[in-house]
Amino acid sequence: MAVGQPSAVSKAVVVITNMTESIRQHELERSTQSNSIEWRGEEFYKYFSVESVVGRGRFSLVKQAFCRMTGRSYAVKCFSRHQDAQRIDKSDVEREIQTLNHLRHSSIVQAFGAFQTTHEYIVVLQWIPGPSVLEFVCHLGHYTEEMMLEFAKDLLEGLNYLHDFNFAHLDIKPENLLIDPSNSTARLIIVDLGSARQCDGNPQTLFWQGGSAEFAAPEQVAGLMASTASDIWAFGVFLYTFVSGTSAFLDESFDASCSNIVKGDFYFPKKLFHGVCGLLKDLIAQCLKINTCERFTTKQCLESYWINASPSTEELSTMKLEEYLERRKYEISKCDDIIPL
Repeated sequence: MAVGQPSAVSKAVVVITNMTESIRQHELERSTQSNSIEWRGEEFYKYFSVESVVGRGRFSLVKQAFCRMTGRSYAVKCFSRHQDAQRIDKSDVEREIQTLNHLRHSSIVQAFGAFQTTHEYIVVLQWIPGPSVLEFVCHLGHYTEEMMLEFAKDLLEGLNYLHDFNFAHLDIKPENLLIDPSNSTARLIIVDLGSARQCDGNPQTLFWQGGSAEFAAPEQVAGLMASTASDIWAFGVFLYTFVSGTSAFLDESFDASCSNIVKGDFYFPKKLFHGVCGLLKDLIAQCLKINTCERFTTKQCLESYWINASPSTEELSTMKLEEYLERRKYEISKCDDIIPL
C-alpha cells in the first residue's frame, strides 16, 4: 500500500536543509518535502560516519553510514567527481533525487538528502538491512510459492504506484529488489531509480544502450522507446527466474540473448516447471508479450488469477537459484549493466 501521494513533479531537487540543529528521522522526512534546491557540503562528514561498501554500480558506490547524532543507519550513494573516474553528470544525480523526492511508497526506497563534497556527490537514502530478494531466499535454504507471491505483490504495488504517475523504473532486476526483514513480515523494496524516467514521449530520455540485456524488454534492445510496459516485461522475466532458477532469454552470446528477447523466444521446460502452477505460467506469458500494447499492466497483474489465488506452501529447493546467482554475479563482473543515456 502507498504511504502517501506524491506532489506535482517540478524541477526542484530536494536535499537536507535543516541539518545544523538535528538530523532526527522526522526532520529528514520533512526535509524531502521541501521544494528548495540546496546541496549541502563538507559538513556531511560532521553528521555521518561512513562504513563499508555494500554495493557497486557503474558510476557509484553504495556504502552504509551512521548518523553521529542518532545512531541511525543510512545508505549513501557516492558518485565520484574525479576527472579520471567514470563520472555521472550532476544533473543525472539531481534527476534521481527529484524522482525519489516525489514518491512515497513502502515498496520504494526513500531519499533523505544530498551533499556535494570536493570529491563526491552523495545521496542519503533509506537503509535496507536485507540482501537482494533471490539472495534472501537462498540464505533461507528453501522457499514457497506463497513467499514468491508476497514478494511479487510488493514489487507490483511499487511499480503500480510509479506507473500511476507515469514513471518507468527501467532497471528492474534482482539486484535492485532488496528485502527489508526488520518488520514481522519481510518486504521487498525497489531501489536504484537512476534509470527511472517520466514517460513524456521524449525518446532521448528512454532509450537503452548496451550492457547486460537479461531483463531488458524487446523495445529497449531494439533501440525503440521504452515505457512502463518495459517494467512489466522485466517483472515477467524476474518471475520466470524466481520460479525456475534460470533465465528466460539468456543464450551463449550477448547477440543470441538479444535475438531471443526481440523475438520473444522462450518456453517453460517441463524439467524446470514441473508442478508449477499454471496460473503463474499464464501470468508470466502475459508479461512477456512482444507487443507492448498486449502486455498486462500492473493493475492487470495485481488482478490476475495467480496473484489472488491461494498459493502452495510446499517447500521448494533453492539449488537452481543458487546456481543462477553465481552465474549472474560472474556475468555482471564481465560487463556493465543497463545504464540510462
